[in-house]
Amino acid sequence: MAQHAGALVVAITNTAGSTLDVESARTLRLRATRVGWPTQSSTTALALLLDLATRVGVRTGVPAAEGLRRELAAVPELMEHVIATTEPRLRAIAEREQGAGTFLFSGAGPSWGSAIIGAAKVKECTPDHAEAIQVEEFHHYNSLKRGEPIWVIAPAGPSVPRAVHTASEAKRFGGAVYVVTTEGVDAFDAIADEVVVVPAIAEPLSPLLTVLPAQLTGYLLAMAQFTTAEARHG
Repeated sequence: MAQHAGALVVAITNTAGSTLDVESARTLRLRATRVGWPTQSSTTALALLLDLATRVGVRTGVPAAEGLRRELAAVPELMEHVIATTEPRLRAIAEREQGAGTFLFSGAGPSWGSAIIGAAKVKECTPDHAEAIQVEEFHHYNSLKRGEPIWVIAPAGPSVPRAVHTASEAKRFGGAVYVVTTEGVDAFDAIADEVVVVPAIAEPLSPLLTVLPAQLTGYLLAMAQFTTAEARHG
């Protein structure tokens, strides 16, 4: 439909020769494999789109674009740091919450995608229910039941005040609240059961860091459940 409307169609794929690749006018190739669930390829697609956006911004004279490009270049090392430093805490949380049955993730703005991926990874890796709830939508429904855990993803930026309210309400409902935010944000310290901190980074680039704890949570919940099942059944 985009082609018929005269639009330039660009494919983003790691599969050379696919229908999407062949039919599109241009292809941006992802340098990531897809073994099992597409965690690597989906994260790479996000990085590629951010790279494209900053390049367009530089070429069109957007003042902040060059700074974002320089910051983006340092993100791979930050991602390695986030995985190494957060995985032990996330494993302990997963072991504690593995039997909850329902897992919620909440975010807004750029973090909304991280929340969606977090819920998707729990559903892919475990037999349990998981749902992503936008921080504003959380307040329109009885979204969380007593004893259920919620991960609130809120790096420094405009979403923090409403995310604080979401976390407070989740505690009032009797939930366990885990927050992923950036260094220097202390608004959740007196509310959350635990706060997982990633390095401070411009909010438009922050999903490349906040998505990692979300992805790891699904995997670590599955591993905790597997270990428990093995112990029960020998």
